[in-house]
Amino acid sequence: MKVRSLLISALLASFILAFIAPAMFVLAQEVSSTEQTTTDPNGEGDVDPNIKDQVDRIQSQVRDKESSVRVLDGLIVQYENRLQQQTNAGATLKEQLSILDQSAEAVNLRLKRTGEELDRLQLEQERLKLEITNQSSLLTLRRALLEDTLQQLSASEDTSPLIAMLGEGSLSAYIARREEWRSLQGSLTQATLDVEKSRNALLVQQEQLRGAQIAERAERDQLARNRAELEEERAAKVSLMAETQNREDSYQRVLNDLRRNQQNEADDVLALRNRLQGTLDSSDEALASGSVLLSWPIEVKRGISAHFHDTSYPFRNLFEHPGVDLPTPVGTPVRAAAGGYIAWNRTGTQYGNYIMVIHPNGIASIYAHLSAFVAKPDTYVERGDIIGYSGGRPGDKGAGLSTGAHLHFEVRQDGIPVNPEPFLPEL
Repeated sequence: MKVRSLLISALLASFILAFIAPAMFVLAQEVSSTEQTTTDPNGEGDVDPNIKDQVDRIQSQVRDKESSVRVLDGLIVQYENRLQQQTNAGATLKEQLSILDQSAEAVNLRLKRTGEELDRLQLEQERLKLEITNQSSLLTLRRALLEDTLQQLSASEDTSPLIAMLGEGSLSAYIARREEWRSLQGSLTQATLDVEKSRNALLVQQEQLRGAQIAERAERDQLARNRAELEEERAAKVSLMAETQNREDSYQRVLNDLRRNQQNEADDVLALRNRLQGTLDSSDEALASGSVLLSWPIEVKRGISAHFHDTSYPFRNLFEHPGVDLPTPVGTPVRAAAGGYIAWNRTGTQYGNYIMVIHPNGIASIYAHLSAFVAKPDTYVERGDIIGYSGGRPGDKGAGLSTGAHLHFEVRQDGIPVNPEPFLPEL
């Protein structure tokens, strides 16, 4: 009986070794192969070759754009340094025209730089989208592999230890195989966590990219402003050449007129204010009571194109911008900002056709680049009365040194130009 039991055990062991052990060996080989392709710490083996090629191509284009931006940055610095060196230049017409040309070229370079930066940002968007797609696919694959591995490990643990041990041929082999399964489980778990962490980092970048998209829109707005600035530089050159007939002697006359007019006007305003002081104090209650709030002389629909002492003003090398420029079509009615007396209607090199109104408390307002006068000198006007019509188109009669159709509005306090904006309602 005992002999027969031993014989049955031997036959059973032979059966296991013949059929089950080879199957376990094949399964082990498959698991080992799976481990090799899924535990690459860099995930290179799991990247879709097509996606990798696209990402590499985009990265190359991004590097090209970054290089282009660096080159343009260098050129912009060069032009700005030259312009800085010529700040006190402009003593001749040739020098002033050169300044305008270089300023225009600097604007052109900034335009190109903005375009390159926008292209780079778009490429970064495409790259990020591809990488998120690839990481999402990789995460799905690794989760599936991990789930399959856990199922197979669970099945092996449900197998009778005796049968499993007999299948391995020895207890040590059985224990080693169990440890391989557990090691594979740990590797796949860590690999899955790494991929998920990588994908989450990309999602954070995607959120940051939304902020970059807002910045991109701001860049586009700046691009539009740069284009307008470029047009102003070109118009400034046309205006200066028209005013001087492109002759050096005429340019020197312009410079002399600018210097002489500033002093003459200060003297004239002082004399007029002294003569009219009593009448002025009773003319506009708001100003006479100490409130200096003025009204906008036109409806400001297109904002302010040049502010007081604006550093981007095209004629800044000839004179500081002494007021604010309000873009408006030629022929727009211009109204008195407050009650006062018309000091004069004049035509000058800088302002073209312009009107000065004297108000109480040492305040005066100037309306320049007019296409036509309405109010007569030495007459009183109420706040809001039409005193003229806007102009400023380069080359037009009475436009003066102007870069386009607009109204130049200026405020002087005791004869000194001051920033008009604190005197005006907020836009």
